[in-house]
Amino acid sequence: MRRQRSSYRRGLAAALLMLLGAALPAGAQSQPHSTRLRNRLTVITKEVRSSNVVAIDVFVRGGAAVEPADLPGLAGFTQRMLLRGTTRRTAAQIREPIERLGGTLHARADHDYSQILLLSSAQTLEEGLELLADVVRNPRFDPQEIEQEREQTLAALRRAADDPNWLLQHTLAEILYASGPYARPLTGTPESVQRINRQSLVGFHRMYYTPENLVVVVVGNIDRATAEEKVERYFGDLPASGRPPVAPTTAVLRPLSDAQCTVVKERDLSGAADPSDGALAHLLVGFPVGPITREEYPVLLVLNSLMGGGMGSRLLQEVRERQGLAYHVGSYYAEYAGAGYLGAFVKTWPERAPLDNPYQREMMLERAKTALLEQFDWVRDHPVSDAELERARRYTIGTFIYDHQRTLNQARWLGWFELSGLGYRYDEELPQEVAKVTKEQVQALARKYLTRYALALVVPQPQQQSLHR
Repeated sequence: MRRQRSSYRRGLAAALLMLLGAALPAGAQSQPHSTRLRNRLTVITKEVRSSNVVAIDVFVRGGAAVEPADLPGLAGFTQRMLLRGTTRRTAAQIREPIERLGGTLHARADHDYSQILLLSSAQTLEEGLELLADVVRNPRFDPQEIEQEREQTLAALRRAADDPNWLLQHTLAEILYASGPYARPLTGTPESVQRINRQSLVGFHRMYYTPENLVVVVVGNIDRATAEEKVERYFGDLPASGRPPVAPTTAVLRPLSDAQCTVVKERDLSGAADPSDGALAHLLVGFPVGPITREEYPVLLVLNSLMGGGMGSRLLQEVRERQGLAYHVGSYYAEYAGAGYLGAFVKTWPERAPLDNPYQREMMLERAKTALLEQFDWVRDHPVSDAELERARRYTIGTFIYDHQRTLNQARWLGWFELSGLGYRYDEELPQEVAKVTKEQVQALARKYLTRYALALVVPQPQQQSLHR
């Protein structure tokens, strides 16, 4: 699940941080700083001397949300083509120096942005940054490489058809966002991938890979002045387009009715990557929420932790531990700039003998769905206890701190906050904002958003269920 906060490793780390009374170390790192080059490219720097690693993350204000409606997948296709050759380098000439330098180079697209990340040591940064600038600025879009990328993307889509998690998220997005930008799959569709050509790739790159839309984040063992000088050297002569930067996406949510609330897909899941998925039913509920704002963002994070963050959360304790209705259950906050959703998922057996009556088989899926929704109803209608609120706040802060242990994640958060409209400084403000969240704020937001939902369900053949509420 996207940005899912309920993984075991992160939950364990958060628990340890809570026990230790962890807080952000004052003075251990420099403050982040932002500057704008003459061509209007934004540079964000943060000096971290505890590691010799430097992360350079180039964010583009152009992700899947700005693709032409008939070409979903174009942003991701463009990003992957960046690594397939420039006007000066072949794909091998990009890959081999990075490996020799002991670094990594990754490119991806999300709904609200595209991103290309270089990890390097401080000593090899110069060579790596020169290569990164070439990749971002001068893609070749070689016709033969385009065809190879097309075949690989189509193969990935065929594999995704057997992935119940991908099916759930794609189906839920279609329900929530209709034909809007967030409804489009990041990888595209087989039909749209076939339509992507060199002209569409060149056009997308020319439109969005301009200084006004670029945010270059440099985090690691390098001082601010040196980092800014190096970015200026390799990106400062990139011609400005004269166009304003792309604004954060404005998403339109589909009004939900009973007819749009439940979509059931029956699938042969025997080919799922996780063998355990083949016999399980997969359910995903999405409660639509508003755009990211300073007022609501920390409260939504706490609400998500309250529901599905860690072993102490409501869904884990009630649906799995107490009632034994789920193989896996949790929640996540889909943090889309325009309008996200609070998602809750269940993996369970379509039918099984429950713990409280081992001699009677019944529809576990129906019971699990009911138990899950009852927890959201309860939080909407009742104030949470002080202890439960404190656990959720500490879990939220703990996972955030744990995520910042890696240099590349610090760069990602700085770039994401800048592009989301919260501003890069919010990276330092968030723990304090979360600590101030009250149970009154949680209940107010629950009453605002936990009133309507969409539900997607993928069941193994031939046990298709009809769920209504």
